[in-house]
Amino acid sequence: MHARMSRKVIAGLCLALLLGAPLQRVKAESTAADAEAVKRLEQQALEEQRLRDEVKVQSQAHLDAGKRLYKAFEYKAAQVELLRSVNLDQSNEEARQLLVEVNNILNKRQDRIQSAVQALAQSQRVAIQERLVTLDNRIDWGNRYVSQAQESPDLTTAERIRKYQQALDAFERARELIKWMPVGVNVAEQQHQAERMIGEVRKSIKALEVQLAEEDKQKAMELSNARATVEREQEQRRVAVQLDEVKALFEIGEYERAEMLAGRILESDPTNAAAHAIQITARDRKHIKKAKWIEEEYHEQFKRQMELADRNVIPHEAYLIYPDNWAEIAQRTGHSGRTRTDEPWKMDIMRKLSRRVSFEFVDTPLQEALTFLQTLSKVNIILDPRAAAGGASQIKITLRVTDMDMETALKWILRLAELDYDLRGQAIYISTRANLATNVELEIYDIRDLTGTPTDFPAPRIELSTASQGGAAGVNFVQPTTGPTLTAPDMAQLIRERLLPADFSDASTSIEEQGGKLVVMQRPEVHGKIRRILQSFRETQAVQVLTQVRFIDTVDGFLEQIGVHFTGLDGTGTGLPNPYGANNPYLPGDNAHSLYPNGGGPAGIAPGYPVWNQFTTKGGPLIHPRLDPNFPNNDNINDPNGMATGFRKQYGAGQLLQAVTQNLVNVIQNGPLGSSLGNANVSAQGLVMQFRFLHSIQANMVLQAVRKDQTNDVLVATKLMQFNNQRSHILVATQQSYIYDYDVSGDMWDPVIRALTTGVVLEIKPTVSHDRKYITLDLRPGVADFIRFRRLGTPAETAQGDEAGQSVGLGLLSALYLPIDLPQIELRFVATTVTVPDSGTLLFSGLINDHKLDGKTGVPFFSDLPVIGRIFGTNIKQRERRNLLIMVNSRVVLFDEEEEKL
Repeated sequence: MHARMSRKVIAGLCLALLLGAPLQRVKAESTAADAEAVKRLEQQALEEQRLRDEVKVQSQAHLDAGKRLYKAFEYKAAQVELLRSVNLDQSNEEARQLLVEVNNILNKRQDRIQSAVQALAQSQRVAIQERLVTLDNRIDWGNRYVSQAQESPDLTTAERIRKYQQALDAFERARELIKWMPVGVNVAEQQHQAERMIGEVRKSIKALEVQLAEEDKQKAMELSNARATVEREQEQRRVAVQLDEVKALFEIGEYERAEMLAGRILESDPTNAAAHAIQITARDRKHIKKAKWIEEEYHEQFKRQMELADRNVIPHEAYLIYPDNWAEIAQRTGHSGRTRTDEPWKMDIMRKLSRRVSFEFVDTPLQEALTFLQTLSKVNIILDPRAAAGGASQIKITLRVTDMDMETALKWILRLAELDYDLRGQAIYISTRANLATNVELEIYDIRDLTGTPTDFPAPRIELSTASQGGAAGVNFVQPTTGPTLTAPDMAQLIRERLLPADFSDASTSIEEQGGKLVVMQRPEVHGKIRRILQSFRETQAVQVLTQVRFIDTVDGFLEQIGVHFTGLDGTGTGLPNPYGANNPYLPGDNAHSLYPNGGGPAGIAPGYPVWNQFTTKGGPLIHPRLDPNFPNNDNINDPNGMATGFRKQYGAGQLLQAVTQNLVNVIQNGPLGSSLGNANVSAQGLVMQFRFLHSIQANMVLQAVRKDQTNDVLVATKLMQFNNQRSHILVATQQSYIYDYDVSGDMWDPVIRALTTGVVLEIKPTVSHDRKYITLDLRPGVADFIRFRRLGTPAETAQGDEAGQSVGLGLLSALYLPIDLPQIELRFVATTVTVPDSGTLLFSGLINDHKLDGKTGVPFFSDLPVIGRIFGTNIKQRERRNLLIMVNSRVVLFDEEEEKL
């Protein structure tokens, strides 16, 4: 039964092998006409695959049964099962090997050569049968393709050629199988059929290719014509769409884009008149629009510039303003400021060494101490064999540690043993400094920001120099100075000899200065120390101080003046009659000689009546009172206009009576602090009333009443930002030129011009305390105000300044009109040293001045009479109180704190 099943299975397998190869090709190349055949072949293939799987399963079952019998020592039964397994599946090598062993045990070893020959012959027969079946299959498929190409009416020429190509491929494969067929196998008929069909198929393919070429040519022409038609239609539609877009752009004022798009239309259609017209019009409109835009943009930019200027005029309340892109700028770092990222294992070791420990070693060998720390920290600690060979491992350690981090404790232990450590190979490597120095690295540190000492700028001195000092007036400038400078070589020497001498004791380490930079060869941990040292220097140099000094000058003034003056008769002036003219209605007579009753004039006085002159002891000629040489008139008896009387008896009286009262009181002109209320002419202010009585007794009375209140607050605030311990100043001054002297050369007088500088100057040198809580300020604020120039050598001129100038004759200079100016300034200067808290305000100087004046002038006896005494005098009251305060406010500016506020 098994034998029959085996033969059946083998036959099925052979059929499957013969049909399996072309099955996929059949599925891929079949048409609708043979779909049923393909379906049946697929079913057959599935059935054969199922049979093969069953055969393998049965073969494996017989093999498993043979194994069980073999293990149970039932060799004969095992032999039967193994033979069945081999017969079912010749490729089952495991069954073959086990069968050989069983035969050996049963002493039934077969001739291996004979068995091999039989197996080979059997396999050759099977192979030949497979080739013959495949050969017939190829020829059948070729004939089938030829039949499809010739008989199928629905196939195109290309599809027929493809069928013939498939047939040709099948026949050529059949011919190839025949070529390699073993000798003795009769395949002449198949060979003749394959050769004949190959020739016929090639002729058919060639004929169809010629036909296909003609068809393709015709189709290409038709396709080209159709494509050209479509392209023309598409181009027309595209141009129409673009033209509509051009018109739309033109309507909305996009003339530049309309012109550009119209140009593209003309590139593809040069005869398009509409596009050409729009292009020209759009170009003109574009230039008009551009000109209008330029004009509008000009006015807009002008307004923006004016607004920008107005914004720049607005003072900033904040003393330090960071830019808007500071977050981006803050990302910048220098080379030495970059964060060095250690390897993860180094960071892990340093984390473990940060653990705090407490222990006590008493004469403990170094190796035991290191073992204890290794166990405690769980970090590999390796002692250099060279150091151990030198006896380092047996050095006795006596040390007591309480609540100390393990890294510091390790350093103390190694210091007692004159050793050091480094992190190498994921462990703590301990050796002498000389051995560890080989692990040096190169680092370059830019320290030019540390070696550049800020320059001191002493403030100029505001003063008036004497003639022996050169006669210069105002500000004397002082040249800037530079304090002691820390150079790069000094920094290198400081680190090498003072700060880290032990780390630079080895010859393999070095620190040198090159172009303002430090070139350092050292171990990584020493580089960390150097970076911390430089950072400490930078933190101290980054301290700045903002100082504000305020000058507050407060003035409160009061003035009151009431008086009566008898004066003004016969005074000349605009609209007044000439006292000597014939048209003077207040003089007798009708001509120039009417001063005298008999006529005549000053050249020939002919007195008509003897009169009594009050200023003489005996009688004399009648003289007009204004020509009385004994009446006071400003020391000039030849000028009758020098004094206009205020009260007199008219001509013809038996006695001459004339008088004048000038009851003006000089107010405070200049106080110790500068100008005051009296700088203005009070006679021209307030109420001025005049009463004139003209009769035989004439009188002219002037009433003047003035009241003046004045408050004045002047604030001068100066701010200055500077480095700690830097002397700086701020100067806001005004310069005026004046004639100081003359250089005489023969008849030439060359004036020497000097400049007078006045204004505000502030000199400050701050010193911040170590805890940055207090600031010691060396302050020298000063204010110089210009008062006037006093000109010498010319007649009286209008003064320059707050008050009328004075002129003094200087002999020859006055005769030659060569003026010399003497400047007068007011100085307020303070020099002191104070300490203020950070951001605190301190009053460090002040000056209070209170000036009072109560004055009264008048005619004796008459001015003391009740009520009417006011007519014969003048009363004045003046009060002036002035307070000058100088205050200072200073604060420490630390950029780290300022950046935290952002």
